[in-house]
Amino acid sequence: MSETTETTGAVPAALRDWSVSWPQYTPTDVTPSELLPAALARHVPDWAEAAPTPADVPDWDRRQAHALVPYQLDGRGRPLNPHGRTGRTGRNLGKWGENQAADPIVVAGTATSARCC
Repeated sequence: MSETTETTGAVPAALRDWSVSWPQYTPTDVTPSELLPAALARHVPDWAEAAPTPADVPDWDRRQAHALVPYQLDGRGRPLNPHGRTGRTGRNLGKWGENQAADPIVVAGTATSARCC
């Protein structure tokens, strides 16, 4: 499997950049059912914001100004992946736009390599 296929699904490398016109681009919506507008109208999960669509987000300017990785919005007000097309669209994280996260690194060893005294 090529790197393009692994990282971007069916997006050819030559069409990945947002500046390249691709009118036929139809990404797969990956929004889980609990984040669809009808579901959010009934119940907002503890880990998610209540905005059912990007138009319902009141602070795009602040979010973009404070983003660790700068990103733009498309013509419909949806955040664009800063690295280009991925073959996926929708909201599959807690909030619209950048969702910061940290991954812990655990290092384990033995005392046999340590010198003492």
